[in-house]
Amino acid sequence: PSLAVDLWRFKILWVAVCIFFVVLIARAFYVQVLNHQFLQDKADAMILRTDTLKATRGVISDRHGVPLAISTPMVNLWIDPKEYYEALSEHQEAAKKLQLDPTNTRLKRQLAKTNFDLEALADAIGEDRQKIKDEIARKKTSRYVVLKRQVPA
Repeated sequence: PSLAVDLWRFKILWVAVCIFFVVLIARAFYVQVLNHQFLQDKADAMILRTDTLKATRGVISDRHGVPLAISTPMVNLWIDPKEYYEALSEHQEAAKKLQLDPTNTRLKRQLAKTNFDLEALADAIGEDRQKIKDEIARKKTSRYVVLKRQVPA
């Protein structure tokens, strides 16, 4: 009886190992042949990326080296009014706290880093002060307001 049990165990183990290898080969076939494009796309997504490089044109000059045309990169200057008003209210609260505790250096540093002067911004970009204030006030909940287009970067 012991030899028959051992032979039975051997056959079961042999069948289990064969089934394991058949499943392994089937899985390898599925991954490498049937589903290879999906996995290739996933690998590419993890490894490859596309970066846009801004090309700057060269300076066009005359025969004496005097520049005739210079390429200047331009940007649109915009503001997020919702974020502006949220930060402004936080700034005003911090200013009130600083009045109550004038020795708070953390608040002094925080207030020194921020500037909410729209008039100075309007002067810097050459726009009408009241126009900018009105535009931002009119669109308080907006997330994007263009202040000036084609500003040299």
